[in-house]
Amino acid sequence: MKQISPFDGAPKTEIVTDDQGRRAFIVTPRYLTPWRFKVARFAANVTAWALMFALVFLVDRTVSEPGWEVLAAIVSPWVLWQLWFVVARFMCSRTARFELTEDTLKVGGLFGSRKFDRTIPNSFALPPHNSAIAEQRKHELIVRQEASKGRVIAKMPIYANSWHLSFVYLGQRNDLLTIYGQQDAEALLCRLQACNEVLNRQAGLAEGLSMSADDDWTDSPGDVG
Repeated sequence: MKQISPFDGAPKTEIVTDDQGRRAFIVTPRYLTPWRFKVARFAANVTAWALMFALVFLVDRTVSEPGWEVLAAIVSPWVLWQLWFVVARFMCSRTARFELTEDTLKVGGLFGSRKFDRTIPNSFALPPHNSAIAEQRKHELIVRQEASKGRVIAKMPIYANSWHLSFVYLGQRNDLLTIYGQQDAEALLCRLQACNEVLNRQAGLAEGLSMSADDDWTDSPGDVG
């Protein structure tokens, strides 16, 4: 029977050793930003519309007396919309790289990397997107305007479902990623917090989570070498 590790599953996490032979972690999440989520939805819609027109044109050209074929040509691309959306989400997603050792946190992405000193008091946080409140007010205004005309609409929140992954560095907020989707954002936050706890316990920085008996012992002047 396979034993399940706390570091199994997404986001992908590798347990490695650093240049001094100490345990370290490499976390490589795949995620969407709010803008990339919008692009994925747009791409899925364009794919469905294009396929619908292509199928209707094909039916018109090849079927002498079209009947149910026209309905199938119109409906089938939208029935499969979720498939186009899944593909578009994967194509639009991006990958980041977090390297956590006892001493440092390195964050790599599309525009270079940043390095932080983990021996300075730190934590990870997930504040709401900066544009969430403005988006909510805009949607409320649109809904009220439409309601005054006797129409009922619902606006899909994008920024209200987005978060900034932040590294709180001696009380100072440093935004590392912007992530669309609560499940993905919370999964990454929990994974990085778990890595932090293990490394803090290993380094003797705090009462963190130990993964082996050796983690419960730290070097001291009276240790037997």
